[in-house]
Amino acid sequence: MDLKDLKVKKRDGSIEAYQPDKLVRIAMAAGLTHNQALTIGTHIYDWVLTQSQPVPTSSIRDQMMTELTTIHQPAANLYLWYESTKHPPK
Repeated sequence: MDLKDLKVKKRDGSIEAYQPDKLVRIAMAAGLTHNQALTIGTHIYDWVLTQSQPVPTSSIRDQMMTELTTIHQPAANLYLWYESTKHPPK
């Protein structure tokens, strides 16, 4: 499957292209080194390839948390905080 064929389903129901560079930027913003962020980006990309399309962004966020928790717990905590401010409970 080609990168351009990978799609995500956003919270509002819209569909957009999967953008692995977003995950790398988010991981670096959470405190990971560039190499650690690339590793997470690669792991999640490989995981997305195994999912039916489009992949819900909530599933990608869950996978991101799993990866961050494995590599760097403080970064996982920061990511969790960021997500809670971005998507406050209704």
